[in-house]
Amino acid sequence: QALITPHLDAPVIDRSSHLDSNATQEQRDTAKAAAEELAAYHHNNPEGNPTHQNAPASHQDDRQNEQSTLTAGKYASANIPRDGIDGKNGADGKDGQSITGKKGAKGKDADMTLVNANVVALRGVRNEQAAQGAYIQQNSANVALNRSRIASNSAAINQNSHDIAANRKDIDENTKDIKRVGAMAQAVSSLHYNRNESGYAVAAGEYDGEASIAGGMQFSTSQDSAVTMQVSWDGNATGAGVGFHSNF
Repeated sequence: QALITPHLDAPVIDRSSHLDSNATQEQRDTAKAAAEELAAYHHNNPEGNPTHQNAPASHQDDRQNEQSTLTAGKYASANIPRDGIDGKNGADGKDGQSITGKKGAKGKDADMTLVNANVVALRGVRNEQAAQGAYIQQNSANVALNRSRIASNSAAINQNSHDIAANRKDIDENTKDIKRVGAMAQAVSSLHYNRNESGYAVAAGEYDGEASIAGGMQFSTSQDSAVTMQVSWDGNATGAGVGFHSNF
């Protein structure tokens, strides 16, 4: 017998239809299991044996068994999912971003009133800065001039201080000289002679802490006249004098 048993209702599939399948072995095994389950539902398994039989029927020979196996294999191959046929079309992908990135959101228009006010304020600040810069430069020049004048004044002050010191020294010396002259005058004024007779006299004088001595001689020129000479010394300087006196 060359035909399939009448009770096998598996669909007849073209043998070449499964040759272009790109299914994996795991997908093939899954499809085959599904075919076996479907065959059992129709009271026949893929081996061609009725479900109530525990062994192949006695009237089926080897060719029938081969035909049954082939039929089950065709059914399994026909029901394997294929790319683009049984599967759903994929969703369209999103457009990729450009190299330069997304465009920025549009900004709001500026308040030109505030912008113009700020411009005016900035100009005022710049003008003020320029004026202050000029003042600073002028002050810098004035400071430099003042420094020069201060240096000159300092030199003059130093010279004046030296001169004052020298004047103070001179004043001190003059004060001493005045005192000595006073002492010498006191000494000379203390010289006394006997009328118009010839003779000598010695005296000492003091004035404000300074002392002096004096000595003199008198020469009678007549009964009524005489000439005197005196000398004084204060320890630093010497004084001398000549005098003449007479009676009327």
